[in-house]
Amino acid sequence: MVGLNKPLSVRLTDEDMAFLSTFEGGDAVTPSEKVRALIGRAREERLSRAKPDLAHQTARTFLAPLAAYVQKAEEAEDLHSELLASELAWCEDLISDLVIFQGRAETDGADNPEKTLVDIERKLTRRLFLMVDRLMRYGLTAQTPAYDPGIVTTYLSGLHEFLELLKLQNRKVTQGE
Repeated sequence: MVGLNKPLSVRLTDEDMAFLSTFEGGDAVTPSEKVRALIGRAREERLSRAKPDLAHQTARTFLAPLAAYVQKAEEAEDLHSELLASELAWCEDLISDLVIFQGRAETDGADNPEKTLVDIERKLTRRLFLMVDRLMRYGLTAQTPAYDPGIVTTYLSGLHEFLELLKLQNRKVTQGE
């Protein structure tokens, strides 16, 4: 225990102790090791707000249990969904962006809030439209590479009327009506 020289005593609720006992923190086994692992994760999260590579690692760590479940279940059931793989990758990028935005808001936001807000809005909108574009591409065919091949066309068909109205509105704006 080199470097561990500050004792800490803490009282936990039964609920918190139950959580701590099931917490998986790498090699942490004892309650003390698990508390140190939680503190380490919190420190990494704070540092990741300023560094994109660490932000991606934070997002990856957050999604790791779900990704592991999907991989294991797909192997067991001999299934694969390109759609879900794409969605999980997009979620990782989105979470990473949000972690970075939080750091930017805490640092740059105080000095120039308008610039920070405009930048966050621009980048988040771009990220959202990248996923919309992917979903639209999956909807070009009736058979999406997914567990449910019709899932994208099902949801897109509900948007068809909305998209037609949007096109009509854009024509009016373009023609100066």
